[in-house]
Amino acid sequence: MSRNAENKPVAMVIGATSKWQSDGRNTLLAHGRALDDSGVPVGARWGVGGAIAQKFAQEGFFTVLTTRAEANAKPRWRRRSASKAARA
Repeated sequence: MSRNAENKPVAMVIGATSKWQSDGRNTLLAHGRALDDSGVPVGARWGVGGAIAQKFAQEGFFTVLTTRAEANAKPRWRRRSASKAARA
């Protein structure tokens, strides 16, 4: 099993970000505007791949998330990081 510099096991989740975006192309097409997702818990905004990644992270794994487009992960990473910092 691979481990990182902190001796944590490494879990890599391929395609971990959700394809749905509150201001994504399909949302704008379907609704004509961006939607407010502030009422949705941060952990629920990720989709199945993100849920799997969160579970590995909770179990102590150094978790690596991959996606085809950086823009898919950036807004969620900021939200997840801010949420995690707020709980600390």
